[in-house]
Amino acid sequence: MKERKSIFKKIGYLLMIITLTIVTFTTPTILEKEVNAEPVVDTTAPIIVVTSVSIAWNIYYLYPEDLDTWIAQTPTVIDNVDTGLIATPTYYKINRTTLIDLTEARQEVAAGRNVVVKYNVSDTAGNIAEEASLLYVLHRISDNIEPVIEASGEIVKTEDALTWTAPKATASDISNPITKHQYDVSSDIVTTYFKADDLATEIDLTTARNELVAGRDIVVKYNVRDRAGNVAEVNVTIIAVGNTEPVTAVDNTKPLMIAGALYRTYVNTEDAFTWKEPTASAYDNKDGDISDRVVVTYFNVDETTELADLEAARTDLYTGNDVVVKYTVSDVAGNETIIWKKFWSHDNTVPVMYPVEDTIIAQEDIGTWEAPIPLITENVGIFQMNRSYFKLTGEGLGNEVYDLEGTLAAARQELYNGKHVLVKYFIQDHTGNLIRGHEIFVAQIADPILVDNTAPVIEPVDNATVETGDAATWTEPTATANDNIDGEISNLVVVKYFEADGTELADVDAARAKLIAGITVVVKYNVSDAAGNAATEVSATFTAFDITAPVIDPVDGVAVNPEDIRTWEAPDVTANDNIDGDVSDDIEVTYYKADGTTLISLKLAKVELIYGRSVVVKYNVSDEAGNKATEVSAIFTATTTVPVIEPVEPILPILPIEPTRPTKPTRPTKPTRPTKPTRPTEPTRPTRPTRPTRPTEPANPWVRNVGVWK
Repeated sequence: MKERKSIFKKIGYLLMIITLTIVTFTTPTILEKEVNAEPVVDTTAPIIVVTSVSIAWNIYYLYPEDLDTWIAQTPTVIDNVDTGLIATPTYYKINRTTLIDLTEARQEVAAGRNVVVKYNVSDTAGNIAEEASLLYVLHRISDNIEPVIEASGEIVKTEDALTWTAPKATASDISNPITKHQYDVSSDIVTTYFKADDLATEIDLTTARNELVAGRDIVVKYNVRDRAGNVAEVNVTIIAVGNTEPVTAVDNTKPLMIAGALYRTYVNTEDAFTWKEPTASAYDNKDGDISDRVVVTYFNVDETTELADLEAARTDLYTGNDVVVKYTVSDVAGNETIIWKKFWSHDNTVPVMYPVEDTIIAQEDIGTWEAPIPLITENVGIFQMNRSYFKLTGEGLGNEVYDLEGTLAAARQELYNGKHVLVKYFIQDHTGNLIRGHEIFVAQIADPILVDNTAPVIEPVDNATVETGDAATWTEPTATANDNIDGEISNLVVVKYFEADGTELADVDAARAKLIAGITVVVKYNVSDAAGNAATEVSATFTAFDITAPVIDPVDGVAVNPEDIRTWEAPDVTANDNIDGDVSDDIEVTYYKADGTTLISLKLAKVELIYGRSVVVKYNVSDEAGNKATEVSAIFTATTTVPVIEPVEPILPILPIEPTRPTKPTRPTKPTRPTKPTRPTEPTRPTRPTRPTRPTEPANPWVRNVGVWK
């Protein structure tokens, strides 16, 4: 019993020691709190940074092949305290008010309509970031770039040829030449086999292996077609090497050379000055490894202008010019192999903008001030620059809050009011590399009166032609005018009308009357701003174009008395044109039988009237511009008729023509005897004059007239 108590005592002491040890090591250290320290309050909102392809607008291009899997990009969120913040995207139609889901957004873009994605985020302190947005646009640049196949030849031992398979090739396609967006199209590669000496006849894999077993080289062709139908093809040579070199009298096999994997490779301009062409390796069936015999030369993109050295090639790549590298190798027997590799310059070097010095603008210069153009350098030399003006409404230059973008006139007014103006510069090169910069301009106010001595500007109005048929409703084009202070003042433009010689016309109706008459009209536009500065006058000339046909006065048909038929002809008609005036002398008169279609002469028209038949007379005329008047016609008929029997000649029957017999050859004519001299003729007696016949009076005088009328 005592032994048990002793044991329990020892156990109790042990537990006490362990407890004290644990308490000693687990008691926290108490730090004295600083009484005067104030908690830090986070009042800074996060910033949403989106990636776009335009310096002026937040635009992101989508490609048709990506629409099925497209979702809005995840922008970067920067916060002074929190990390890992994610901006929430919401999709809208282009009107920015109609909310849609992702599926509807994909459908909108596929239909060629733009989609706006808005991003919002708040930090843990509740500060709301300024909303960011991206405009997603369907990219319609046509794909005319063929895919690029990556494949290389190899050396195969004859004992391994029966299990040989073609080397694996890969292919990539670029659907857009600007963004260099690549797609893997390796699965679409088609592989075919050919004998080395017959590239026109395709063989199967078994035959290709048998060729290698026999120590003969083969060629493997890789073909691929992209979605736009562009086709690429690469040939690689598979060299068969046996354990025992065959005995050949002449070595005419070209070496196999491999220089990199791709025919074309992109080189970023920012890496151009450290770029070096890929090393080429070469192998010959007789000489073995001859890589040390490879000669490298550099050419311009035309493959004819050789560059001096590697440094010259690097300079070309940096300035946006493509470079072609030529690899040449020859074996001991002189068999030469040449490979060309093209290196495309991809400009990813952003332009450089040198800061604009801080500027204080004098009050008298504010009316004509605009943001200066900074010094900009670009490696390729093609860029665009935009300047945007903003108001500063924050307190101090360290906490700027920018209003919506203002115009230059609004910026000048801000400077006049003694406030700062922020100018943002957006510079983008031809491949989309961009930089953003800004400068703050401060006005020095010496006088509260802003002197405006800058005249407004009227945009030019184009000359035009006016058809006379439309002149009655013609109105001159509206001219647009803008002023540096007053803004657009097109409503103040004064319009006046003049003839070409400078004679002023009363109003637009007078100008219309001139145009109707084919006379040129000059319109002059003038305007002045509120300060009285007059703009440079703008004028436009409007030339009348005659499309109005002349008008022939109508004529009535009348009965023609028989005694007047001999001297009758169509009565005169008057015709007038809006431009040429009286064109009666140009009228063309034609005569027709009663059917109105059979054209006859005036003489035959009189015969028609004699026989009591009607005659149709048609009048036509055209003006100098070729406008043809509406035809006018009249019918004329004799009042009385007298039957006249015209002699009719008998019609003899036509006898058949007998076939002519062939004529006999004529005998040569006998020489003619000389003619006897003729006797002189006696003079003829004069004939007696005939007695005049008495004229007989016909029973009807009309018959006499008919008989002698010509």
